[in-house]
Amino acid sequence: MSPSTRQPATLVVLLLGLTLYLTIPGWFAFHGRHDNDFRHIYLGIQALAERESPYPAENLLLQAHRAGMRDAAINPYVYLPFTGLSMIFLHPLPFPAASVVWFCLNQAMLLACLWIMAGSLFPESRLRAIGALLVAAALNFPVVRTLTAGQLNFVLLLSYCGALALLMRGRDVAAGAVLGFAAVYKLSPALFIFYFIAVARWRAAATMVASAAACIAISLICVGWDIHLDFLPMLRQMGYGHSTFEQYKAIFWKEPSNQSLNSLFTHLMVADNGITQPWLALSQEAANTATRVATAALLLLIVAAWWKSRSALRPLGSPRTMTLSEQALFQCTILLSLLIPSLLWDHYLILLLLPMAWLMRNALETRNVPSVAQTCLWAIMAAVPWNFGSEMFRSGAGIPGMSIKLLPVLGLYLQCLAVAAGCVNDSPGKPLPEAPQSTAPST
Repeated sequence: MSPSTRQPATLVVLLLGLTLYLTIPGWFAFHGRHDNDFRHIYLGIQALAERESPYPAENLLLQAHRAGMRDAAINPYVYLPFTGLSMIFLHPLPFPAASVVWFCLNQAMLLACLWIMAGSLFPESRLRAIGALLVAAALNFPVVRTLTAGQLNFVLLLSYCGALALLMRGRDVAAGAVLGFAAVYKLSPALFIFYFIAVARWRAAATMVASAAACIAISLICVGWDIHLDFLPMLRQMGYGHSTFEQYKAIFWKEPSNQSLNSLFTHLMVADNGITQPWLALSQEAANTATRVATAALLLLIVAAWWKSRSALRPLGSPRTMTLSEQALFQCTILLSLLIPSLLWDHYLILLLLPMAWLMRNALETRNVPSVAQTCLWAIMAAVPWNFGSEMFRSGAGIPGMSIKLLPVLGLYLQCLAVAAGCVNDSPGKPLPEAPQSTAPST
């Protein structure tokens, strides 16, 4: 594109992105808020502020009564105490005001994510990239779902975007600190400790552990051991084939909108699962075993990709570069954190924005048209709304359609693995420019 046409094209893309963003994630999402997820987070914050455990159902119901939510459906608080404590600034606010504040913070975090992605992945065309990312975010249904439900996903996305940008600048200590916080805020980012060890970024690994330990220490000082120990039974209930609040007939692990591997295998294999007419009439344990086997296969694939790419990884003692292999494995770690757990709600898919933007950057730089098309396909599949509970997905060949959003996660994972494994002979990413040497005479 010539300079004479580049500037008008950038302006058009920016205006289109801003218009769509202000209309859909802005206006429509704000007026469509139902706060289904923020509700139990808010109640957990209230309980923690009073040094009460947010995990027993009766404690949440008591807080709901105090907040005037007598008839509202309440989901369990399923996070570490630190999550609620980090949001304790919302405690003094009544629920409607806290909802508005959290919506605005989510908007700010999403815009910060887009800014960081544009700057770190598309530095030479940042404004045009921001416009394109605004369009992609505005047309992404999981983004709207996260905003209307008041979920926590933007905190993780911002952590991932920030950590990648820091690592690409050689700032390992800061990146480790960010992901240490994220791991305590919501457990799935803890996988990054294995990533740092695999790519020999020891300073990042040490800082991540120290950051997580500091967050846990602060949490312990604030609310004590007993409330933290209450989290352990909740954690066990989130295993394969089980659900939090299962004693109250909750079936989160096999809900139609749960896109996890465990949900898919339950729908396909478990007799009398109450959701589908399965292909096989097996037990829940059989579905759980199939999930573990599939998860082991995914882990073997990333280990194989890491093993093949070892010669392309950053040389020991060269912290100022991040190779293409390291970047690809970073994206794989994000995707693996979505694929392993028993829950993969559709709004979690906003975390795909970073891997998709990264893959698109690489495909455009190498003019790899098939990769561009493939990434666009996954982006469309992840973005469109879907009626997971439709009758056509409850029997026969339609059952996999209930888990259609699992496909872009798996597809992106395999695509990133291919980049990691296929760049053995690629040169490392560009290092930051060295600081100018002093010309003063030595003394």
